[in-house]
Amino acid sequence: MIVPDTMAHWPWSRRINPYYEEVAAESAEWLRSFEAFSPGLQAVFDRCKFGLLAALVYPDADKEHFRVCCDLMNMLFVVDEQTDVSDPVRTKLIIQTAIDGLVHPLRPPSRGEPVIGEIVRQFWRRALKFATPQAQSRFKDVFSRYVRSLVEQSKIRDDGGFCSVDEYMMNRRLDVGTDPCYAIAELKYGLPQEVFDHPLLREASACVTDLVILDNDLASYRKEYAIGDVHNIIPVVMRDKGLDLNEAVAWLAAEHDQVVDRFCALWKELATLEFGSAELDDAFGAYVNYLANWPIANVCWSFEGGRYFGSDGPRVRLERVVKLERKLKATQDD
Repeated sequence: MIVPDTMAHWPWSRRINPYYEEVAAESAEWLRSFEAFSPGLQAVFDRCKFGLLAALVYPDADKEHFRVCCDLMNMLFVVDEQTDVSDPVRTKLIIQTAIDGLVHPLRPPSRGEPVIGEIVRQFWRRALKFATPQAQSRFKDVFSRYVRSLVEQSKIRDDGGFCSVDEYMMNRRLDVGTDPCYAIAELKYGLPQEVFDHPLLREASACVTDLVILDNDLASYRKEYAIGDVHNIIPVVMRDKGLDLNEAVAWLAAEHDQVVDRFCALWKELATLEFGSAELDDAFGAYVNYLANWPIANVCWSFEGGRYFGSDGPRVRLERVVKLERKLKATQDD
């Protein structure tokens, strides 16, 4: 399969947080302490380098803020992996436990509860040390919406994953996990809700989310093809539009180009907005910069981390070709 260079014309460059190595290691060790994974899945977690993703997405975060960003990325992996292998009933339990962790961060763990409960509580207690009240409220809202969307993903998987492109994108915009990551970016700023409700910012955020979906699904397709997982835009497009693999990948690349063009046009309009104070304007500018940084950070991590291509990432990035193979048996540790 040809892997198109979707970031060829993206105006923003790769940047990395200066605290990456120290803080990412601390956060990874923190997550390891919960013993949430089998040895095989722990090895998968280690090679994914979610701290690297956080460092690329949040290059300007200070040390305290960056630690919470790393913890969030690691925490989302736990949620994703545990719900991926759960039926809808178990998924609901995991989700409710995670939400309860945000609502009651000081509550001790209940006997027999999913490990995600204590992970969320510790993560949120660290964030509460500096998060503004507005940012706290916004994060709790978007995180709850995100984890609840995973129930629908679980149902789709159980039903065989058959849906239209529009239905797929509607669900994927919720379960891709970008909304909590946007919210964590402004944890110290506490931007007023009316700023977030501005139509230009809403559309720009939606563009970034779609770019992340398209790039994630492009990068993860080899892995998902190998295990027969059809929760990916490429097989959805093939089935819904009657295309072969090469045509579906070309469709993805063309769609990606259109979204890039729209975001760049919105960026120019966003740069003209003023909100009545230099402090608020600066905070808004910093937040929008985080948004613009997300797509290039996500693509760089796809090749530099080991989640999708393992040690083959540098070669795939250079040659833009991957070989698709079916596995005889899939396991959670793949």
